[in-house]
Amino acid sequence: MLRENAESKAAEERLIAILCEATGAKAHKLPRRYSIDYIMMRGANTAGWVEVKERKNRRDQYPTYNVSLYKYLNLLDLAAKTGVPGLLLVGWSDGVGWVRVPCDHEVVWSGRTDRGDAGDIEPMVSIPISAFRMLRHEAGSDLRREDQVQATAQEGRSRPPQEARPQV
Repeated sequence: MLRENAESKAAEERLIAILCEATGAKAHKLPRRYSIDYIMMRGANTAGWVEVKERKNRRDQYPTYNVSLYKYLNLLDLAAKTGVPGLLLVGWSDGVGWVRVPCDHEVVWSGRTDRGDAGDIEPMVSIPISAFRMLRHEAGSDLRREDQVQATAQEGRSRPPQEARPQV
């Protein structure tokens, strides 16, 4: 069952715009049959595949982020078969982060129960929150990873290190 609505579409568009700003790539929404949200392009070249998710909680509320195993495998498959990076982009109430697949994870049986849909409980990929690199956080629109903000300030750098930006 597709659960997109105007609010979730607007959130997805806001999050992908943040990634586009950080990478300089252009996002194109993929048809539903791909089961992945976006393809990122630089001119005529494919730069990445992106699955976008939004959560209403703070990113530190749980030690891991769970995504459907089905979604993860589709993203991983596209990345592996095309040789183009796959990213999971997540917006929390206090920031926006990304992780490249494959990544450190466990497969668990989990899901949400608030909608009363038995299909919401399924195999999930559980990714440590520490695996995500932050693009934006509640302190502002700094594109550096949070663990680099203090070091950058101490070193007097005016630009974030390149590794802080997703390479798509």
